[in-house]
Order: sequence, then C-alpha cells, then structure tokens
Amino acid sequence: MLNQGGVFYIVSPPCQPFIFNVFRLRKAPKINRLTACFERAHSTAIHLSVNRFLKNFETQFLQPELTPLASGQRVLSALRGTVEGIEKALTQVEEQMEDRREALRLASTTPVNLVRLVEDALLRNQSPLNEKRIDLASDWPYAPSLVWADAEVLSRVLDRVLVLLLKDATPDGRLFITLSEHLEPRQQARLVLSNEGYGLPQQTLDRIWNQSVADLVDSDDPLEETMGMLKSLESWGGRAQVSTRVGKGFRLEMDFSTLGFRDEHILSERGHDPVGNQMQSGHDNDNS
Repeated sequence: MLNQGGVFYIVSPPCQPFIFNVFRLRKAPKINRLTACFERAHSTAIHLSVNRFLKNFETQFLQPELTPLASGQRVLSALRGTVEGIEKALTQVEEQMEDRREALRLASTTPVNLVRLVEDALLRNQSPLNEKRIDLASDWPYAPSLVWADAEVLSRVLDRVLVLLLKDATPDGRLFITLSEHLEPRQQARLVLSNEGYGLPQQTLDRIWNQSVADLVDSDDPLEETMGMLKSLESWGGRAQVSTRVGKGFRLEMDFSTLGFRDEHILSERGHDPVGNQMQSGHDNDNS
C-alpha cells in the first residue's frame, strides 16, 4: 500500500500475474482520517484493532482468485467491502478515542455530592442574599446521584457564579437553582442557576465567552474571570453554557457525568467504597 500525495494505492506484488496492478481508492480522505486517528491513539487495544484491520485489508487484495481480469466484479465487490470496513474501523477507533479521553478527564476527579457543594456555597454567600432580600427557589432530587468533579475547583466556581448572580440581581428578586438528571445522550446531571436581574446583551457575553480560557482566567474583570472558570470545567469533564438578556438576568447551565455502576472499578482502584460514598451522600431535601 502506497501513499502518494494523500492518495492511497494498492499495488499487487510482482510474483502474481499482472492484471490490475493499481487500485485507486476514491475514499482516500477517509483513510487519511483513519491514519490520523491511529497516530493519535495511545491505547494498546486501539493499536491492535487497527493493525488487525490493516492485515485483513491487505489479505483481501492478495487472494489469487481476485487476480484474473474476468473477476472484475468480484474485485469491485471486495473493494466496496474494504471501504465499508475502513468506515467501520474508523468509527470504532473514534469511539475508543472518545472513551479514552473521557477516562483521562475522570482520572482527575472524585465522586462529589453536588447538592452539598451548592448549599455550602449558598451559606458562604448568605450576606448578599439577605442584603438584597433575594428569595431562593431550589429544586433537586431527593436522593441525588454523585457526580464526577474536582470538588475544590467546583466550589470556587460556584462561589464566583453566585457572586455574579447576586450582584446582577434586582432587590427583592429571586434566585433559581435546579438540579436534574438525564440518561440521554449520556448519564449526566445538569445544574441550572438563574436570577431576576439586569443582565447584558447576549452579543457582549458571546464576545467574552469566545476568548481563550487562559486570557479569561487571567483577566482583571470579574465577569471575564468567572466565564474563564466556567469554560475550564471542560478540562475535567464538565460543561457550561451561559446566556443573558437585558432586564432578565443570567442563566448558567453546568453538566457533569454522574457516578454509575460501570465506575465501581475506578473507585476500587482508588481505594474508595462506592456503597459507602453513596450512603454518605444522602441529603435532606428541605430547601427554602
């Protein structure tokens, strides 16, 4: 197999009858994508999977019964099957790469009781809540799942988010906090915080959000720094979205992967007891 200028060729060996020495694969871009994924793969399992496919790929074009010219239809059929095999292998590699990236992100996190972190942050910001006479409305499951997070970093993020919402809030307004859990497209928990406040034009917020995380977290502007901290959640598997409207306030959504049965082996390797952690996470749902 030769790669010339991004175009892949299959060349039959000299020892076989010369019939159709070169097959030009019209789906070379897909093979290029496969090669790129393969080069990025660090997992032994991924290497073995791709190597196994490439050997099968080569074997198909070295079968003696495919060399006679009269078997052109069979050659085209084999070529079509090979392209389909490439697409299938590419999909498998991409899925394995995504699983590996997710595992690397989770490696820097621990199971966290998200409700407890939110309530602790509210206690630390009780003074501005009282000063503006903000009415707090919260809604979360009676027995919330643990989430994968960096507890220390997330506590700081929640503090900054509450400071932003409370500074922007109108006196005698309301602060809304909800936690919901979803199974699709993946098992995750979504924390939503919003306020009744002054807000900003969405275009202004978008310009801030589109800056790099490094520039935002180093900014002297509190709003920009808060946005940078929210964007940095992606470094360990969280995700954040922020929206705003003039005269309406802010709405912030944060998504986290929840702890599932498939994660028990991770906890065992770290010396945690999944059952003990789950029992410890029981929480009183009486919130004002």
